[in-house]
Amino acid sequence: MSHRIVDVAAFEGRRKPLRRALESSGFALDQFDADPGVGGFEHDEVESGQEDVHVTLRGDGVLRIGEEEVRPAPGRCVLVTPERRRQVVAGDGGLSYLVVGGLRGTFA
Repeated sequence: MSHRIVDVAAFEGRRKPLRRALESSGFALDQFDADPGVGGFEHDEVESGQEDVHVTLRGDGVLRIGEEEVRPAPGRCVLVTPERRRQVVAGDGGLSYLVVGGLRGTFA
């Protein structure tokens, strides 16, 4: 098949595992739709070696990267390296964002 189409509305819950649904093997892709005040778990990607790009779709909140706090904004992309701990917390308006992950150096 030359392409696949997935409708995010078909998924329930906060995390939408798009990579799996699209059957992609070149990169990881998830969409998260968080209600106001809901936070993801704090973690790093040292074991996987994966760097993440967080792409804000809508809403507000905070992306904690180590000790730093970054404010997501629609259209803003934030790269997080594997060794940095990260956590996303939705603000009062909720937060919808994509996380695209891949192994460092793959496209260097």
